[in-house]
Amino acid sequence: MKDLKNEHKRIFTIDIPKCEIESKISLVGFVLDKKDFANSRYGIKVRDITGTIWCTTTDRTIYSSVTKNKRVNVLGSIILNSQGNKVISITNINVLVTQNTEFSLLDSEMQEQSARMLMARILKTTSALLQKQGYIEFESKLISRQLSGDNSLEPLLVKYSGFGTPAQLIISPSAQVIEFLETTLSTKCFTISTSFTASYRLPNTPSELKVIMAKSLNLSEDEHKKLMIDILVKNLSEIKNNGEQVNIKEYSGTWSEKVENEPYLEKVFEVEINLVCFDSNIPIVGNHWNTVIKRIYHLLDKEKNIIIEGAREYISEESIICTTTFYPSQFLCLIKNASARQIKNLDKLFYGYNT
Repeated sequence: MKDLKNEHKRIFTIDIPKCEIESKISLVGFVLDKKDFANSRYGIKVRDITGTIWCTTTDRTIYSSVTKNKRVNVLGSIILNSQGNKVISITNINVLVTQNTEFSLLDSEMQEQSARMLMARILKTTSALLQKQGYIEFESKLISRQLSGDNSLEPLLVKYSGFGTPAQLIISPSAQVIEFLETTLSTKCFTISTSFTASYRLPNTPSELKVIMAKSLNLSEDEHKKLMIDILVKNLSEIKNNGEQVNIKEYSGTWSEKVENEPYLEKVFEVEINLVCFDSNIPIVGNHWNTVIKRIYHLLDKEKNIIIEGAREYISEESIICTTTFYPSQFLCLIKNASARQIKNLDKLFYGYNT
């Protein structure tokens, strides 16, 4: 079967007056109106950001296949109507999204914008939760004009040739969060930052990744684990419609062990997450003091992606830095099989305007 999309040039309605007659085009927009014309011709009025255009067909099946406010891709050719105006004669029309469309099956353009909207909601929800629990938010840097003096990970360089000043993209905001605690003597703080590198945690992620990192002093282990679970449950309840059920199974082991036999439920939004707790002995060399990470937590999805991780970093037996790092993009993977109607307000994007 031919791929009609590859034969048709993508345009906007503003481009139609410039198109040649009988040229094959593709137009993506929202159905604004429908009309049964005379002489067995049917009209579908489509709206995109640049304007509106009538698309016509003699095929009643095509006409009946769409309803108002649906996002569609019209494939057709340019013709002149009886008034001498250029319109689109429909070859085929595809409804790109409905309320039952799974998030992962949205067309790429709508999936991108939907993910951005949901990401903003997740960041806002998590920020509000942490502030309510006494965490102070601060702005962390993404680019440093000074190269790191330690010998840990090599920085990504951003060369400003006009100024001759090398800089680095910050791999992790961790050092900045600790500096905030050290300078202000606060016991809780967090920052929303961006990571520009893949890692062993998220090897297949894009190069730009939102990260929320919170650090606190001397949380108990139960408080630390509860914070991680609260972040997950709160975001699920804010994203989805109706009530929420999250089942969390806890496993223990050492950092070198691989946890096996991890059952998961497949039902959408009845999410089962594994909390894996590792004993470890990882030394960290710092600028002012050395620490040891003695406990690591991972909240994993069914594909064993890390959604939230925690670490208990000992300065001494009396002073413990408790880190919680949330990866919102990994959280979005939990809802990829959910339909639009299950996600709060997502279907509003599909209408293109307020009805």
